[in-house]
Amino acid sequence: MRRLAPLLLALAACGPSTLQLPATTPAELRADATVRPITTLLDLDSVRDVTAGGERVYVATDAGLLVYGDGGAPTRLGTDAGLPSADVRAVAADARGRVWVVTAGGWAFVEGTTVSGPAPAAPLGATTALAVVDDGTVWACGHEGVARFGGEDWEGFGEVAQCTGLWPTPEGKLWVGTTRGLWHVDADDVIREHAEGRGIPAGWVRSVVPTRPGQAFVLLQDANRSHLGWFDGLRWYDYTIPEFEPAIVGLGREGGDIVLLSERYAFRIQDAATGSGVALRPIARSERDRVLGYRARVSTGIREPASEPRPPRAPSPLAPVPPNTPRVDAPGWVVSPLGKIADRAYAVKVVGGRTFVADRQRGVAVLGPEGEAARLSARTLVSDRDLQIASDERGRTWTLDGLGRVAVWDGGAFEVVALPEGTVAHAIAAARRGLYLATTIPGQPNLARVYRRGSEGWAAVAERTLSFPEGQGPLVATPMLGVTDEEELWLALRVADASRESGSRLRGVAVFRGEGEDVVYHHAASEPEVDGEGALRMPDDFGNIDLNDPGMAWFSTLVGAVRLGNSQAVVFGEARGVRGEVVSDVLVGSRGRLWVAAAEGPGYRQQQRFEFRMPQAVREARPTALALGPQGEVWAAGPNGLLVYEDDAWTIFGEERGLPTEQLVDVEVDAGGRIWLLARDRVLMLGRAERRATPE
Repeated sequence: MRRLAPLLLALAACGPSTLQLPATTPAELRADATVRPITTLLDLDSVRDVTAGGERVYVATDAGLLVYGDGGAPTRLGTDAGLPSADVRAVAADARGRVWVVTAGGWAFVEGTTVSGPAPAAPLGATTALAVVDDGTVWACGHEGVARFGGEDWEGFGEVAQCTGLWPTPEGKLWVGTTRGLWHVDADDVIREHAEGRGIPAGWVRSVVPTRPGQAFVLLQDANRSHLGWFDGLRWYDYTIPEFEPAIVGLGREGGDIVLLSERYAFRIQDAATGSGVALRPIARSERDRVLGYRARVSTGIREPASEPRPPRAPSPLAPVPPNTPRVDAPGWVVSPLGKIADRAYAVKVVGGRTFVADRQRGVAVLGPEGEAARLSARTLVSDRDLQIASDERGRTWTLDGLGRVAVWDGGAFEVVALPEGTVAHAIAAARRGLYLATTIPGQPNLARVYRRGSEGWAAVAERTLSFPEGQGPLVATPMLGVTDEEELWLALRVADASRESGSRLRGVAVFRGEGEDVVYHHAASEPEVDGEGALRMPDDFGNIDLNDPGMAWFSTLVGAVRLGNSQAVVFGEARGVRGEVVSDVLVGSRGRLWVAAAEGPGYRQQQRFEFRMPQAVREARPTALALGPQGEVWAAGPNGLLVYEDDAWTIFGEERGLPTEQLVDVEVDAGGRIWLLARDRVLMLGRAERRATPE
C-alpha cells in the first residue's frame, strides 16, 4: 500500500478527534417509574472455531460440532455421531471438501454431516487452530508450535513456540501468530519473523487481516493493553484511537475494508484517502529491515514444549496516547462506526471473506455491510414450554438447557458447571436447603437419582429404581422436580410409549425421601401393586407443580387445578369455580392465595372460593405461565405479553414498553428479583428494576 503524502495526513487530521460509540437505544423494559435492562440469551455453547465448506458452516463448540446448511436448526455432531469427543477445539475445510475436526479426544473428518476417520493428528499436544492454504496444505497451530500436513504425514515446522492463530493470505502464504511475535511463511519454507524487540508493537498476536502481499493489519497485546499494528512490508506502525476505552476483541473484514471489533460494536478502518472518520493516531514506528529471515526447521515426531503454555489473555482496550508524544510520520487511516454486532463478543474468525463473531451465549453473528447480518445459534436454552430457572440458598441463579447442561449466573453470563459423573440431568428445583438436580443414569434402567448442590459440589440425597407394571416403562426422563423444605422429592416421570409420535409420555409423579426405600406413585391408572401406600389418582400429564402450600401439592392440568393432600386428590375445574377449566399453571402466592392461569384468564382462590373478576385487558391477555416475585408480586406471561400484579393493581407490558416480543411461553423470577422470560425463539433476562430518570 502506498505511503500517503504529508498534505493528505494534514487533511485527515482535520476530521473528528475522538470516536464516539454509535447512538443506540438500550434494550429495556419500561414501567411508570422504573426500567429493567433486557439481555437476550440463546444457548450455553462456547464457540472455539468456525469454518465453511460448500454451502455449510461448521461451528466448533464445547458441546459438539454444529453444522448449518439449509437455514434451519443446525445438526449437532458429538460422540453419538462418531466424533472422538464432543469437546471440539478447531475445524478447517480442505481442498477435497472434507472438514478436519480436532476434539479433546482425537481427530476426525466430517463430510456434510457424516463423520469418518480418524484423521491423522498433528504432533503438537493441544491443537488450537487449523488452516488450509491455496496449495491444499493443512496447517495446525498449538501449544508446542506449528505443523503442516502435505498429504502423507505431519511434520513440525519452525521453532517451538506457543501458537495463537493461523491466517492464510490471498496469494497462498501464511501468517502465524505466537505469544512472542508474528511469522510470515514465504516460499521455500522461509520464515520472516517479526519478533518482540524488533519493531512489532507487542508480542502476543491476537488477530491478523492480510492485505496486499507481505502487508497486514494485526491486533496485538502486551501485559496491559492492545495495539493496532500495521506492517507495510518494510516497517511496523503502532496505532491507537484517542479517548477510546472499549476492550478490543479482534479484527475482521467487510468487503475491502478492515473491521475492528469490540465486545459490542464493529468499526470500519479505511485509507484516509478514500474514507472518512476519526484519524487513527500513530504512536510509534519501527526502523526498516528488522525482520529476521531464515529457513524453517522441519521435523517429525512429537514436539517437546519449550515451556508451560501461557493462558489466553482477555480482550483489553487499545493503548492510550502517551503524554507529549512526538509526531510520528505514518500512513493515514480513519475509523468510523459500522454498527452493533454483539452483546459480549469474545472471538473473531474470517472465513472466505465473511467475518464470524462469537457472541457470549448468543451463538455466532455474521458481519454484514451495516453490522450484524445473520446469527447462527443452536438455541439450546429455548424449550417448548418450560424454562428451568432456580435460585440456591445463597441467592445464585441456575439454569438447565436442552442438552442437560447446568450453569450458574456469574458476572453477567451463565457458567457451565460439571455434572455428577455418569449422569444425565433433567430438571432443577430450589428449596430451603439449596439447589436440587434430578438425574437418570445411563445403563441403569429406571434409576432416578437426586443431588443437592453444596459448597463442595454435588452430593446425592436420594435414589430409587422405579417400578412400572408389565408393559409400561422404561423411564425416559424426569422432566420436572419439586422439593419441600423437609426434602420430600416429587419427580415427574416420562416413560416410553411406542404408540405416541414422540415415543414417550408423562406418567404422573413419584414421591420419596432420602431415607428408606418407599416410593409413592400418583398417576391416572389404579395399580395398587406398585403405587405404594397413600397413592392418589391424578392426571398423568400436567404442566407445573407447586409445593409451597404446606402439606399440599398443586398441579396444573387440562381438567383444572389438582390438589393432592390430606389423603385425597381434589380437582378444581368448572364445577369448583375455575373458568375455562383448562389450567396451564398454578402458583401459591402471598396472602393465602392460590393463583391459576386458566383458559379464560388469570384468577385466584382465597377463603375457599375463586375470583376471576379482573380488568378486561388482563382477561384478554390470557397468560399461560405464572411466577412469584421476592416482594410477593405475581408475574404472568403468555402469547400476548407480560403482566405483573402488585399493590392490588395490574401492569401490562408489550412492545410499546420495550418488550422485544410478546410471544411468551414461560416466566420465572430469581431470588435477586431478575425476571426470566422464555419466548418462542429466545430467552430474555430482565435485570433488577432501576429508577427512571424521567418517569412516564
